[in-house]
Amino acid sequence: MRIFEPSPSINYDFISSMYFAFSALGTILYLLETQLFAPYKERTLAADADADTQAAITIPQLDIDVNSNVNANANANANANVDVNVNVNTGDQEQSVLKELSESTAGLYLIFIPFIPCLFWSLVVRNNSKKRLSNDNGGTGTGTGNSSKRKED
Repeated sequence: MRIFEPSPSINYDFISSMYFAFSALGTILYLLETQLFAPYKERTLAADADADTQAAITIPQLDIDVNSNVNANANANANANVDVNVNVNTGDQEQSVLKELSESTAGLYLIFIPFIPCLFWSLVVRNNSKKRLSNDNGGTGTGTGNSSKRKED
């Protein structure tokens, strides 16, 4: 097949390394989604069906405790002391961020799936290119890929 014949002007080491890098990135994204972010996904098939029928926006709830203490002096009409303490519970914010991250990266690995068969193709063509270079250079395995030989006088 001609699709596995290397072109002498292409650096297949670079091509293979780029396909490898993007295949590895896709694999990392897949592992993140299935292993690390799996506990933060709350969607099930029933929840997906409900989400399709009802398009509702959910707003995260914060636990806010407000304690106010007003001391008003009956004799002084304009003087009032107000003490307001606001405590915000941020314990759920980390899980909220991870949940949002898991939902935003869901399926992102699918973009990188075509790089995997291309990686295997490039490795085969790279191997054929290396064989051709070693045959052109008399079995030394080094050279530029040009098969021209010096003329002897």
